[in-house]
Amino acid sequence: FAVGILWYSRSTTWGHIPRVIVVGAGMSGMSAAATLAENGIDFLVLEARNFTGGRMHAISFGSPVVGIHQVEVGANWIQGGHPNPIFQAASKLGLQTIIEPGGNRPGLYS
Repeated sequence: FAVGILWYSRSTTWGHIPRVIVVGAGMSGMSAAATLAENGIDFLVLEARNFTGGRMHAISFGSPVVGIHQVEVGANWIQGGHPNPIFQAASKLGLQTIIEPGGNRPGLYS
């Protein structure tokens, strides 16, 4: 069992057993960790990959000569605006959203 990323609350140190272990650093895991942190609960997040975000992931490719491009390889659309908890989390975290052409509410996670 290999773990790519360990993320823990400030009060959690090596040798201290946290009250909660969150498995996965996707949207649900990171949301759970944020809620735990807001409530002062010790936690540890375990993630098998070397990045957070789960299915929300983009990769860069190319070179300065031909240009560097980014491709979304996972979830990148937020359906709807303010009633959507994903939109609320993106806003709270200060993530950039743009309005989809022809739309009237933020609809694209970038």
